[in-house]
Amino acid sequence: MRTLILLICSVMVAACSPTTSELNEQINALMQRKSELSDFFYDCPRNIDASYPSLIASAECFSFERLENPEDENSQRLSLKGMLLPSIRPRPQPDPLVILVGGPGQAATEAGLIPAQLLGQIRESRDIVLLDQRGTGENSPFQCEFEEEDLIEQLALFELITNKAIR
Repeated sequence: MRTLILLICSVMVAACSPTTSELNEQINALMQRKSELSDFFYDCPRNIDASYPSLIASAECFSFERLENPEDENSQRLSLKGMLLPSIRPRPQPDPLVILVGGPGQAATEAGLIPAQLLGQIRESRDIVLLDQRGTGENSPFQCEFEEEDLIEQLALFELITNKAIR
């Protein structure tokens, strides 16, 4: 009886394991996807002070331009930045999770790394896109001056949210 159970378990494990051709197919799909995106994306800048360096190391950055006023063709063009955190799996779901960060001057490519770090399960099967809005980030910063009380309140709220998310 034990031999029969071991035999059945062995067959089941072998049936669940990917074959060499399936692994090669997944590798080819990943390489093809990377090749298709190579013209649009570039390596994200990395520095020693970067938050979440492992996320940035796997990320691909991109930039694009839009009219400040889409209804006026003569309006100023804004350069906006984004960051793609690719799915862990080579064939992600077709709809990525897009993170936009609010608040004056906050860039998703910077502040969005915090929630992205906490979304590991989503990243298993989906890309995560961090998209800077106009007036944010390094391409089009909008700097606001805050009262000291406002900053203390914002930091306290951030700590509260972060601590709850980590628990």
